[in-house]
Amino acid sequence: MAEENARAIFVSDEERAVELISNFLQEKGIEVEIVHHMPESDGMGLTPFASSGSSNHLEVLVKDVEKLQDARQLLTRYSGEILEQAQVVDLQPAQVVVECDDCEETNVYPGELQGTVQECEHCGSYLDVPGGDDQYDWSIVDETVAEDDMEQEEDPDADAWG
Repeated sequence: MAEENARAIFVSDEERAVELISNFLQEKGIEVEIVHHMPESDGMGLTPFASSGSSNHLEVLVKDVEKLQDARQLLTRYSGEILEQAQVVDLQPAQVVVECDDCEETNVYPGELQGTVQECEHCGSYLDVPGGDDQYDWSIVDETVAEDDMEQEEDPDADAWG
């Protein structure tokens, strides 16, 4: 099971999304397989105390480990467009690949970290992990001027007390 987890490129409960991701990667020359994963197969949940609410999900596994990095980069670049076709919300890739702007090294983070800020594993710089629920366009923040940096209008009648 550990080998399968290392090859997992996408995990979801939505069958249509898994099919779209699988088809896209195969069209790009990356062979994958879809596996129905049950948490019980991890050795967990086999006791009488296990919760019956365990979730089963589908995993897209890359067959050739040497193509795993290529698959990650393709999904990082195109997964949003692919999943729009499925009209599925709240899906996340198993891993997100982020290139550091400072050292230009590649970092791989779990899909659960989408929409967060992480440290580069190579140089320690802060990185935005794309995706997640944050729909705000943060690009405008770089273009705004802080209130302290704005030109202040002089009021000749104002004294030190306002």
